[in-house]
Amino acid sequence: MSEIVKENLIEFVGNLTVFLSLFLPILYLRGFTKFSKAFKYFTAYLVLIGLVQLGSKLHKVFYEGEETIFFFFYFILFQFLSLSLFYKGLLKKKFINGITIVAIILFAIQYILDPILYFRYNTLAAVFSHIILVFYSILYLYHSLSNKKTEFVLINSAILIYLLSSSLIFASGNLIYNLNIPISVSDTLVNINRFLYLGFQIIIIIEWWKNYSFFKSSIE
Repeated sequence: MSEIVKENLIEFVGNLTVFLSLFLPILYLRGFTKFSKAFKYFTAYLVLIGLVQLGSKLHKVFYEGEETIFFFFYFILFQFLSLSLFYKGLLKKKFINGITIVAIILFAIQYILDPILYFRYNTLAAVFSHIILVFYSILYLYHSLSNKKTEFVLINSAILIYLLSSSLIFASGNLIYNLNIPISVSDTLVNINRFLYLGFQIIIIIEWWKNYSFFKSSIE
């Protein structure tokens, strides 16, 4: 595969993930009042991530050449909060609230002590928040197998795979600032994460189609 074809493919995937980030909330908002609290929290996750993606894209258009890394802060924050609530709705465990509050306080202290993190990949916050969410995902996977729960089983599995993979990538996010590491290495990691995120978005569409679409409702 030539470099031009590869660059075009990567650009296409990047644009597609942004488009899907704006499209997916529309799908799920249609059933916002009809389904469970977990469904509402997951819809909130889609809306918040869509807004972050839109903000990042518009920033690139209107402020060409300026860094957009600070959007990473909002991506991680909104993802952690909304998915924590999502798993609170699925697992019905009160300890999730306590973990969320403690984690947010620790993140706030980290940014207060080192404000420059707002303009860099905060690998510690990313990996730590992902580990917590992966723990919830594994816990729900166990509950779904033992209690034969089927709600959001597909998405839970996708979250588990995506967050485990992206944790490794985010842990290497600051390599771009290390002069001893080629920029191409960091670019490769970012591109891999794009493909992983696209796969995650496809699973979200499949989940909606199988369990929440108006097509399913009309057939039933």
